[in-house]
Amino acid sequence: MSIASMLVNNKIENNQSIDTLNTKVDSLSKTVDNLQQSVNDLHSKVDKMIEMLQVDIKEDCQKMAEHIDFIENVYDNVKNPLGYLCNTVKKFTGGSTQYTLESNNYNLLNDDVEYNSDFSDDEGDGVLT
Repeated sequence: MSIASMLVNNKIENNQSIDTLNTKVDSLSKTVDNLQQSVNDLHSKVDKMIEMLQVDIKEDCQKMAEHIDFIENVYDNVKNPLGYLCNTVKKFTGGSTQYTLESNNYNLLNDDVEYNSDFSDDEGDGVLT
């Protein structure tokens, strides 16, 4: 084998190696581009989620808070007249138990619920006395 043929063979091998490297670089470049697009898509989705949390859910929570306030106001306005009505009816029917609408005590700090009631179902007929 002559030196010229060795140089030609070496040059051909180098060209093949360069072509292989170029192919690998192109493949890696495409992979990086795909990853970048995926990251951009994820950023877009996270931005949408943040917007939902800050706008939609916050508005819904505000509406629920307003509804709870409304129910509490209605309850405060109705509990005394309703208790009076129940006590008056009970007097006419011959009972002596005083009914109150504030018979449940909730301890929300300890997540324990205590139930204290002036009502009982002594006869098991579903009627509280």
